[in-house]
Amino acid sequence: MLKGLLVVNGFIKNKKERFESLYNDLKNVFNNNDILLDEITNDKLLIIINEMNHPKYDFILFWDKDVNLAYHLENLGYRVYNSAKSIELCDDKAKTALILENNGIRIPKTIIAPFTFSNNPFNYDNLDFLDNVIKVLGLPLIIKESYGSFGEQVYLCDNIEKIKEVILKITPKPFIFQEFIKTSVGRDVRIEVVGDNVLGAVLRESQNGDFRSNVLQGGKMTKTELKESFSNMAYKAIKLLGLDFGGVDILFGENDEPILCEVNSNVHFRTFEATTGISLPQVLANYLKENIKK
Repeated sequence: MLKGLLVVNGFIKNKKERFESLYNDLKNVFNNNDILLDEITNDKLLIIINEMNHPKYDFILFWDKDVNLAYHLENLGYRVYNSAKSIELCDDKAKTALILENNGIRIPKTIIAPFTFSNNPFNYDNLDFLDNVIKVLGLPLIIKESYGSFGEQVYLCDNIEKIKEVILKITPKPFIFQEFIKTSVGRDVRIEVVGDNVLGAVLRESQNGDFRSNVLQGGKMTKTELKESFSNMAYKAIKLLGLDFGGVDILFGENDEPILCEVNSNVHFRTFEATTGISLPQVLANYLKENIKK
């Protein structure tokens, strides 16, 4: 029997039951596939530099975004799924855009906000660069914090006053500006990928008029046809980012051509499974067993 370690975050308070239910699904499915999966929180795995004593596991399933810990575990010789580098690239939306740049994947026009030091008064001592941002992206436009989940750090701005309000609210957190894709308001497609297997797609649609389609923002999932152009984009993005598994969110452009929104290194698969009948934990367990054998 294989023995793995499931690493999760020890400080999640909001949506705690949702996360715990997901972790239990993973452990139960893996156990049914002869994989013992121990669970541990990141605060119980302190990063002690040059400390090489560690328990014996065949692999690490890293269901967290504590990138430094993931790098440390790789330094100790563990095979970490997903890798520290892949998690880092996906967790930072600016880095995701930079990796996908010039690789034949269409994303919304994106501008990475200029860096500023956090000890500056108001962080930005002037916002003159916004004139160029608006000239390139037009209005309305989207501001996204570089680190965020569930659509909770995404802002729609229809005038410069709103843009300034958001910037002053979120800085010194890093963020990006993006073109607003009007043809995809309140809807997108989520595609799940494990290894070389594109599992399926669900259509996410807002039910309350929100411009975001995230389920936790009032969106609803329905099973949808997996179009080849969407499938190819999702697969290519996963490979460019070096992921073993992930969820890819794709917007609808003019004539419904795919525009990549973001890539998630950890996915909340419960609704996807209920909608499609596809068990991501089962596919992931099969993938890990085969990958570890190789």
